[in-house]
Parts: sequence; C-alpha cells; structure tokens
Amino acid sequence: MNLNDILLAVDYIQHAPGGIALRGQTYLRTYPRILEVAALPGDGQARLLAAASFAYSWMPRILRLDPDHFEGAAEAVPDIVNAGDNWDADLLESLANCLHSVVGAAKVAHFLNPNSFPIWDSNVEGYRLPNNEIDQYHMQNLANYGAYSQEIGQIRAAQGFNDFAQAMVLAVGQRFDALQIPAYEIGPLRLIDLALWEIIANGAQQVAAGDV
Repeated sequence: MNLNDILLAVDYIQHAPGGIALRGQTYLRTYPRILEVAALPGDGQARLLAAASFAYSWMPRILRLDPDHFEGAAEAVPDIVNAGDNWDADLLESLANCLHSVVGAAKVAHFLNPNSFPIWDSNVEGYRLPNNEIDQYHMQNLANYGAYSQEIGQIRAAQGFNDFAQAMVLAVGQRFDALQIPAYEIGPLRLIDLALWEIIANGAQQVAAGDV
C-alpha cells in the first residue's frame, strides 16, 4: 500500500461532502473532544481509563479490562504518550493483553498519541493485504499492526504527501461545512485514516504499481 492507493479519497469527498454514514459523522464530530480528554493530565491509570472508554465507544465490542494486565498497561501509558515514529510493537503488548484486543490497543494508543500510532482494524488491513485472509488470529498479532504502521509511515514520508494532505484538509473542510461540524486541525495519521475509509467506503481497489 502506498500514497497512490489513497489519492482518490480527495475526489470522493469533494464529490459528496455530506455523503457519509451516521457512524462516520459521529467519529468526525467526537474526535477532537476525545483527544482533548485523553491529553488531560493524570496518572497512567486515569489516562488509560479515559482513552479506553472513548476507544470502545468507536467499537462494536464492550470494554473489558483484564485485571492481570491492567497495571502493566497503565505503566506503559507514559511511554506510549512520548513515543516517536519508530516505536517497537512490544510497547503495546501489555495494553493489548489488558484489552484482549490489538485493534483496541491501536485506538487507545492513537488517542493518547495521535502523531505516532495509526488507527487499525480489519477493514483497513483487508485493503492493505487484499490477497491475505484477515482473520482473528491475524488481527491479534501485534507484528501485523507494526507492519501496517510502518506502511503508514512510508506514506507519510512519500514525495507528494504534503500536497495530498493539503488537498485532504480542504476536502474534509468541505465535509465539516456540509455536516455543520466546527472545523478542527487533523494530523497526518488521521488524514490517512480518513482517506482509507473513504476509499474503502467507495469500493476502490489498490492501484497497481506503475499505474499512477
């Protein structure tokens, strides 16, 4: 997966700025408030509980915290908050064990540090690996999330990304206007996430190497 695979998202959004399901509208509307609360000062336990509660409001599953791993997950929060781009997947092991979900851990980590941890689920993983079986075993493997994050980092570093990001900001701004959502700043990882979801919602396929 590379930058070419998400370029069409700009056109899709501009063509139908208000054309987004209610769930997607809710994600757009709640996202900045979630980041605000997740960034409030507090110890690891308080910040973990806040971020996890919000993360699972975006998921079909109910939040369950494994007491055997809760303390370890809370202790990892400062390292997650301060992580840079080249983090090791082991950093999220306690969090994933506490939630019994790598997908949940990815969302919690994103809310705590939206500049370093992308949101991840089976939909975007299926788009990234269209020829692979994306089952529960695959999604519970932290290494697969790490591989996804590396590809997102490559997209972010690609030539032409800044132009794409500027176009996405304008397109999403049109969507904010259409949905009467107050505008807010969107970081590069979230822009890529929004682009991927727009591509998936429109049924697009990955662009073959050399096609663009």
